[in-house]
Amino acid sequence: MSNNLVLNGCFSKGLSFWLGSDFSVIIDPVEGCYAHHENIDATLTQILERSNTIKKNEHYQLIIKARAVKVEEMKPILLVTAGTQYNIPCDNPNSHQLNSNWEEFKFNFSIGDIESEVTDVRLIMNNFSDITNISLVNL
Repeated sequence: MSNNLVLNGCFSKGLSFWLGSDFSVIIDPVEGCYAHHENIDATLTQILERSNTIKKNEHYQLIIKARAVKVEEMKPILLVTAGTQYNIPCDNPNSHQLNSNWEEFKFNFSIGDIESEVTDVRLIMNNFSDITNISLVNL
């Protein structure tokens, strides 16, 4: 996906571009590469390198493929710095119950009328056991 704002969303380069403790990358012949963590509450973060492409009054969609060892609700956030820090939750959090099967999930984010120029954007995710195929695109 050429307009994907996430780098290494399929973990083919290990954990390059990602921040998080005690994650491992597993290579599966069926699923490909994915990030795994034993603790479902662990947090995986990426500082988006193309943060200047996140703009105010725009809409974005995060698409992931994930599963969890127990039923969990995943609520990723975008942490946007534009003069002030804005914690932007997804617009549709109630439909993302992970279970032990791989599923694709879509999360929508609306960047409101934020101050000044965007200087930093972090994608923050938790409440999963395994995750891959991460993309963030402008709608």
